[in-house]
Amino acid sequence: MFPAPLLRKGHIGGWTEPTRVELNERLSQQLPDTSDFWSYIMATANAEAMGAILEAITQGPRGFATLRVFTALGPYLRRDTGEIICTQRTLAKTAKVSPGDAQRALSRLVEIGVLLKDGRGAYRVHPSVMWRGELAKREKAAAASPPLSLIDGGKRE
Repeated sequence: MFPAPLLRKGHIGGWTEPTRVELNERLSQQLPDTSDFWSYIMATANAEAMGAILEAITQGPRGFATLRVFTALGPYLRRDTGEIICTQRTLAKTAKVSPGDAQRALSRLVEIGVLLKDGRGAYRVHPSVMWRGELAKREKAAAASPPLSLIDGGKRE
């Protein structure tokens, strides 16, 4: 049996900073494009932000469909950019909603601030909400993105 890690100030879970960086790099390595492998998606760990996002989703129009689309986004995020790399039809099929509901959900997620619109039919997830890839690249993308603000009833404060 292994001893429990020592919890010291400045050490998360008892791991040193170099160990945490190495672990993140190993978990963030590019995997072959196959469904047989795991890919890790990070979501905000800020309870207040996630609560506000979920509240805005569920209290808005077609809340259940929007929540399904939000949840289905993870497998379709391009590594290190957050771009959504599937068609709306594919996203609708994964979320088990109609293509029209998927389109309306994407518009609602843009309104809330969860998604950033990069052009006609091109979206990416705000890096402060969800990310797939290296932490350093997430931090760089977050710095270049508009600040994520908490939502009150779906309207920015």
